[in-house]
Formats: sequence, structure tokens, C-alpha cells
Amino acid sequence: MEQSGTLYARLVRATGLKSVDSDGQSDIHSGHSQSDPYVRLSLGERTHRSKTCKKTNDPVWEETFMFKGTLRELLAEPLQLQVWDAPAPLLGQYRDDKLGHASVELRDLELRGRGLHELTVRLIEQGTVLLHIWWVPGGSRSSAPIAVPPRVRETFDQFDANRSGFLDYHELRDALRHYGFAASEADAAAVWQPRLRTTDCTSECPLRDLRSPLSDL
Repeated sequence: MEQSGTLYARLVRATGLKSVDSDGQSDIHSGHSQSDPYVRLSLGERTHRSKTCKKTNDPVWEETFMFKGTLRELLAEPLQLQVWDAPAPLLGQYRDDKLGHASVELRDLELRGRGLHELTVRLIEQGTVLLHIWWVPGGSRSSAPIAVPPRVRETFDQFDANRSGFLDYHELRDALRHYGFAASEADAAAVWQPRLRTTDCTSECPLRDLRSPLSDL
């Protein structure tokens, strides 16, 4: 039976949203009208609503939402993202106006044991939304993993031969050589071994920590 867990979606920010403000208020510098945007994120039967950011077309939310279930169930349908302009009853605006939407396919992401994925989602109407997505199996809690540069992720995936989500000393040695370091297996062990005494790491190197040994060589 597949293990349950939690899919985390961090709503970071949006850029270049369209404006539908009925009051016609404009930014003092740009002269452009602005909206009061918020986001609805839906996956399966669960929907989350973000806070509302006032008078901006480039909102910053920095909110994290959780979707619980098995990974197979959660990836069966795309993540639905809708951006709305909050109503302003005092100004005669009583309904939410849609600013944009997008359907985010998550099945192509290597979520199992692969750390954080940074997605720039282009809305069909106008603007982009930045999301961070990661998966945590079981009932453990998790803060956001460290964002991993694309080159590091590509190297990790290339040398994680058994697809375990970790690099052993042999694989770490080969990964370091890929970066241009003349590293032996003993070098890889020497670099990683001090961390085993001060952290809860195992004798294998997870993706999020691949960058750390590079600074020591």
C-alpha cells in the first residue's frame, strides 16, 4: 500500500497581474490601476485561499498550504491556480473578479525524495505566479527545503544511479568529478564525514546538501 504524506505548495509571489479595479485608483509613480489580489489553490477536493494583498499588481504572499494524501492520488489531477481581485463594497464593488488562472501539471516533477521545486507559472490571461512545491512522506512535519540550483539537481539525478534520493560515497565522488574536482572516494568520505557527527545525516548525501561539500574542496 502506498504511503500517505503531505504535498506542500508555497505561494511566493506574482508579477505583472492585470488590474480590474473599479475605483480607478492608480499607483502614484506608474499611473497604472491596481488590484487587491488573492489566490485559490485547488488539488482534488481541497481548496486553499491566500490572504489578500492590497493595491498591487505584483503581490507577495509567502504562504504555505498543505495537501494530504498519497502521492499518486495528489498527482492524479493538475493543481488549479486562480487569482482573484477581492471586492471593495465601500466602493460599490461587490463581486470577486478573476485576474487569471492556470492548470499546473505536477506529474512531471520528481517529487519523491527530490527536495524543493521552483515553478514559475504563466497565467493564461496575464502575469506569472511563483510557486515552491515539495513532498514529505509519512506524518513528519517539514519546513521548506533549500532551493536547489538546476545544475545541482541535474548532476544529482545523473549520478543517483539507484534512484534512492541519496548519493553514496561512490556516487558523490563521481558527482564531484563532474563539477571538475579531482576527488577520490576517500575525498568524498572525508568531506562528508564531519557532518555525520554534527547533524542527523546518514552516510549518504541527500540532494539538499550536495552543495555543501563543494565549498570544502
